[in-house]
Amino acid sequence: MPFQIGPLTLADTEANFIVAEKAFHAHNRLLYTGLLSPSSRAIVVKEREESWPGPDNVKNFKVVNDAGELIASSRWAIHEEDEEITQSVEEAVEARLKQDLPELRKDVARALYTLFAAGKREIIGIRSSESGEITKLQRRVELIAIYVHPDYQRRGIASNLLKWGFEESERLQLPIYLEATEEGRPVYERLGFETLEAQPFDARPFGLQEKVEYAFMIRPVKTKDEDKLE
Repeated sequence: MPFQIGPLTLADTEANFIVAEKAFHAHNRLLYTGLLSPSSRAIVVKEREESWPGPDNVKNFKVVNDAGELIASSRWAIHEEDEEITQSVEEAVEARLKQDLPELRKDVARALYTLFAAGKREIIGIRSSESGEITKLQRRVELIAIYVHPDYQRRGIASNLLKWGFEESERLQLPIYLEATEEGRPVYERLGFETLEAQPFDARPFGLQEKVEYAFMIRPVKTKDEDKLE
């Protein structure tokens, strides 16, 4: 089925959220008691619209089908210099929990976001030679999110969205960093990503049945000398 890739726009915010909600259904079972109500969805959409377009180093793309319907999206951050850490893990996590949504399991979300924030710092963090504390994150191309509507998965759409990041990685000579679910991990490994660490997340203490694992992954960049050898 024909599809086109282009920049995501402010007008796409609600449609993009709906696709993400469908694509991340399994992951969202941990975070939410169910699908968001219309009022909760409106809160999320409004917040995203108010924060649009975000920092200059963040790039958003969409895929539309031949009917012009949004069916996939990706969000990237380009860090050409080492990134200064300005918040503690706790502050970064609480900033993500500021939405007052009745469906959100805040205790689960807090634990999961802490796992992501702390794990990321351990994997790509740079320690100060003076204090020994992690004060920066390494230069990188970061895949913040990528999702495809379930009806359009396994058609090469995600691979096409990833090409932009691969090209930026090679152009800037920077590795690509991402965090993957158990389902996504083998897909990324086939595309050259390496799992640097896998962190289990046990939701059973929160009254849920799920026990899942998230992978912190890097796709090393080819050096210019390696490119010449091929």
